[in-house]
Amino acid sequence: GIFVHAERDTDAGQHEWLFWAPDLDASIVQVQAEQVSPTAVGAFDVSRFAGNADLLRDSAGHEWLLLADEIGRVQLEVTSGTLADGPALLHFDVTGFRTFSAKLKTLARLEALHRIGRFPRALFPFETSAAKWTRALQAYDGMCAGASHREIGVALFGQQRVRDDWNARSDYLHSQVRRLLAFARRMVDGGYKSLLQ
Repeated sequence: GIFVHAERDTDAGQHEWLFWAPDLDASIVQVQAEQVSPTAVGAFDVSRFAGNADLLRDSAGHEWLLLADEIGRVQLEVTSGTLADGPALLHFDVTGFRTFSAKLKTLARLEALHRIGRFPRALFPFETSAAKWTRALQAYDGMCAGASHREIGVALFGQQRVRDDWNARSDYLHSQVRRLLAFARRMVDGGYKSLLQ
C-alpha cells in the first residue's frame, strides 16, 4: 500500500518520498496527461516544481507524481500519457461520490500550487488529532520495547504526574495509557488506512 522512492539531494543528502496506493489514499487523483506546447493555456509542467516534485515511473511506464513542501503534499497517478516529456494538459478523474470530497481538496491544493507556486497553509488545516496519534505511537513503541504501563505513563506524562496520580482513586492516568495502547494496536493492525480517507 505504500512504497518509498529514495533520491540523492545534493544539499540535504538522502531524501525519501512516500507514495501511497490509490486504493488506500482517497485523495490521490488519477490524471491523463496530454502533451502540449509550452505556450498552451493551462499547461502543467512538472519542471516548474523541481525541488518539490518527485515523478516516479515503473518498468511498465506507469507514473506517479508527488508534490510536497513544508506545508503539505498531493499525489497524482498518471493513467495515460506522461509528465516526463514537458508541458501537458491534465485531464482529472474524480469519478464516484465516495472519494469525491477528498479529491476536490487535492484539486484545490494543486490549483493553488500551480497558481502561486506553493501550498497555502489554509488548504492544510491543523489536524486536531495529531497529538493523540503521536502519544499513541510513543506508547506503542514503549510497549514493543518492553516498558510497563507505568513506565509508558512516565514517558508520556512525566515522573511527577505519575507519582501523584497513577494510583489515584479514579485510575484515570492508567486508563489513558491503556486507551492509547488499544488505539495504537488498532492503527497498526490496519486502522491507519482510515486516516487517509
